[in-house]
Amino acid sequence: MFDRLSTRYIIMLCWVIALVVLWGILQLSLPDKLLIDNLNNIEESITAEDWDLTNENLNKLKKDWHDNRLAIQISNGSAEVYEFERALGHLKTLVKHKEDDSLEYLGLLKEISKNITNVFPGP
Repeated sequence: MFDRLSTRYIIMLCWVIALVVLWGILQLSLPDKLLIDNLNNIEESITAEDWDLTNENLNKLKKDWHDNRLAIQISNGSAEVYEFERALGHLKTLVKHKEDDSLEYLGLLKEISKNITNVFPGP
């Protein structure tokens, strides 16, 4: 069965189609703009030192993260997910104590979210 060249081409075509379908499904399921928009809102409220709005935006980010976590975990390794949750915990603590150093962890979260919302992230 596999000694014919046409069969090999059919199998190759099936693999290419499966890859394109998988890429499309992951591209549609990953929240690429959602996390970045939430992080930008948090950054604006921190720079304005509006800590009540920062807490609201942080709670919205946590809710969106938990809603989309499964799709993100399917397309990424556990290290990126762990780092995002760790940085999110640090950010939550810094916002709770109204520290301006929270911008550092916010920048880290932005970089991590760029990697975890990409279908084929780099190393």
